[in-house]
Amino acid sequence: MNKIKNFAKKLIEYLKKFPDQPEALSLLSEVLLYENKTEESEAILATAVKLDATLPSIFRNQARLELRRSEFTSAEKSARLAFNQDPLDPENCHVLAMCLAASKQDEEALSLLKNALEIKPDFAEALGSRAYLRLRSSDFLGASEDIVGALSIKPHLTKLWELLSALKQQAGDWDAAEQSLRSAVLHNPNNNELLIKLAALLTESSKHDDA
Repeated sequence: MNKIKNFAKKLIEYLKKFPDQPEALSLLSEVLLYENKTEESEAILATAVKLDATLPSIFRNQARLELRRSEFTSAEKSARLAFNQDPLDPENCHVLAMCLAASKQDEEALSLLKNALEIKPDFAEALGSRAYLRLRSSDFLGASEDIVGALSIKPHLTKLWELLSALKQQAGDWDAAEQSLRSAVLHNPNNNELLIKLAALLTESSKHDDA
């Protein structure tokens, strides 16, 4: 998370010098959304739209924001506008796949994720998204492989460590489940929710002192 915050600071400093850069504004909007600063992200994106409303990155971020608001039809429309401009852009494939998945259009979503990963094999977020879809169809092995692959590329994706921990618990591998949650805490040590989950897991494993 520190890397994201530092990147956001650098973008803000850049935009103070060059405020009329829609691509940079759109990128800052995406970073703020990643930090769950939804209102700030929306305000920055609105400024970018005034400068150039046709950029694929703007359509992608509009789709992301609409997904946050559960506006699935609007989100899919925005994502398709980006995708139609460049269907070979893995980000466009991924965002459209997420919108389709939200509407339970899993077959097309999986096809888009496959395309994204063929273009960009180290696309950790796409692997993570495919893991969730595979879980929905009870493909636990495929989901685990995607999670491990994503975390080998971007170990700071704590939600995937949590998901991997849950899968290991289901399989009865409590040591692996614990290590996965510890990895999540390592990358996000100030997250009380993660600490509580780890304490609960340790309690279930009779490691009361650690808990």
